[in-house]
Amino acid sequence: MDKTDFLKNMDFKFAIEQVAMQDWPISTLYIVSTPIGNLSDISFRAIYSLSMVDLIAAEDTRVSYHLLRFYGIENKLISAHRHNELEASRKICQYLGSGKRVALVSDAGTPGISDPGSRIISEVGSYGYRIIPIPGASSVTAALMSSGVTTDENPSYAFAGFVPSKRSQRLLWFKEWSNKKFPVIIFESSHRIIDSLEDLRKICGDERILTIAKELTKKFEKIDTISLGETSRLLSANSDYFRGEFVLILHSNESKDIETDVLINIDELIKSLLSYMTLSEAARVVSGSTGISRKFLYNKAIKLKSSGE
Repeated sequence: MDKTDFLKNMDFKFAIEQVAMQDWPISTLYIVSTPIGNLSDISFRAIYSLSMVDLIAAEDTRVSYHLLRFYGIENKLISAHRHNELEASRKICQYLGSGKRVALVSDAGTPGISDPGSRIISEVGSYGYRIIPIPGASSVTAALMSSGVTTDENPSYAFAGFVPSKRSQRLLWFKEWSNKKFPVIIFESSHRIIDSLEDLRKICGDERILTIAKELTKKFEKIDTISLGETSRLLSANSDYFRGEFVLILHSNESKDIETDVLINIDELIKSLLSYMTLSEAARVVSGSTGISRKFLYNKAIKLKSSGE
C-alpha cells in the first residue's frame, strides 16, 4: 500500500468527535500554535478552534489568510502585530465582552514566544477573560529533539530568542550567554547568520560545540552539530547553506568552569566505576550525582579509559 493511501484510508471520525465534544467556552481567547514550516504539523484542536471562533487576530493577515484558506477556514481576520497590540486588545475585548470567541495566531509557531502576542494576552487576562492555549509545533523543541543536549537527568536549557542586530550589542549578548552551564537556544535570520557565527566563534573559541538547525520541518531541513571552528568549512563547501531561518543551540560551557580539584575527584570516581560499568553507565551515574552533563562525562570517561589512567 502506498503511504498516501494509508493516510487516505485512516478514519479520523473518532478524533474529530473527541475535539468537538471538548468544552469550548465563550468569551475566551484561544492562543493557537500554527505550523513552523510544514503545513501538516497542525493538530485537530488547532484547526477546529480556528474554524469555530468568531474572530482571528493575526500577526500578519496576509500570511494567515493563505494558511487558513489551506484548511478551508474563512473566518474574519484582524491585524495584531507588535505595533498595534493595545489597539488589537481593545478590539478583542469587545468581542469577548459580547460572548464571542477569539483566536490569536502568529505567522508561524506560538504567539508570545519570540512573536507578538504577549501584551495582548496580558491585557485580555487583566480583564478577567479566560485564555486557553492550543499548543503545537515549536522550533525550540524541534531543535532540542535533534541535538541530544538535554537528558532526563539534566533537562535544563535557556531560550535566548533573537540575536541583537547591532554588532556591539551582539558581542555583549553572546558574552553574557556563552558561560552558561546549560544549552542556550538562539534564533537568527539568514542575512546575519554568517556574521553572528563569526562573532560567536570569537567569543567562545573554535572548540565550542554548536547545533545549527535550518529550515526545520521544511523540504530542505538540515541539522548539524559541529564545533564553531568548523562553521567556515560549511560555508565554503556550500554557499547556499546559510539561507533560510536558523535555530542555534550553543552547547553548555561547564567544561571550562569546573574547578580542577573537582575534576580530579570526578576522574577518580569515573575510574573506579569503569572497573565494573560501561562508559555510558559510568557517565550516567556521575552525571546524576554531580549535575554535570552526561555527554561531557562520557567523553572524559573515553579519554581516561584510552589513556589507561
